[in-house]
Amino acid sequence: MTDITTQAVTGFEGLTLPRPAVIGELARVEASTRAALARAEQLEAEIATARAEEITDGADARLVDFWEAAGEVATDHDMCGEYDRMVAAVDGITREREFEVGMDITISLRVYRTVTATNYDAAIEAAEEDVDRYDVAEAIRENGWDDIDWNGSSAEPV
Repeated sequence: MTDITTQAVTGFEGLTLPRPAVIGELARVEASTRAALARAEQLEAEIATARAEEITDGADARLVDFWEAAGEVATDHDMCGEYDRMVAAVDGITREREFEVGMDITISLRVYRTVTATNYDAAIEAAEEDVDRYDVAEAIRENGWDDIDWNGSSAEPV
C-alpha cells in the first residue's frame, strides 16, 4: 500500500493518508457534485417550464403573487380605485383591506326603579325623570350583558 504525504495544505504538514481512502473520498465528492449539478439542471428546467406554461387556474401561485404585488402597489400609490376597477374588469383576485367604521348603536335595557306616586302614569313619569346613567350602569352590572338588545342604527366610514 502506498501512502500520500500532503504538504500543500497549511496545518496538515506531514499528514499521511492511505491512497484508497483519498481516492474513495474524491469519488464520493465527485458523485455528490454530479448529483447536485443534475438536480440544479432539473430545477432550472422546471422553472423554465413554469414560466412559459399557460396559467389556467386562478389559484396559480404566479397569479396570486401578481395580484398581491399589484394590490400593494395600488395601496402604496393611492390607486385603490383604479386597482379595484381593473380587478373587476378582468375578473381578478379581489383583496380585503381593513376599514374603520363608526357606528351609532341603540341599546335597549330594562331598568327597574322604585318610585312613590299616586298612580301608574305618575309612577312612570317619575321613574323616567329620575333614571340616570348610574342606574343604567347598575342594571348592566346586575343583569349582565344577556339582558341587552342592540342594533346598529347608522354607520359611516371614519
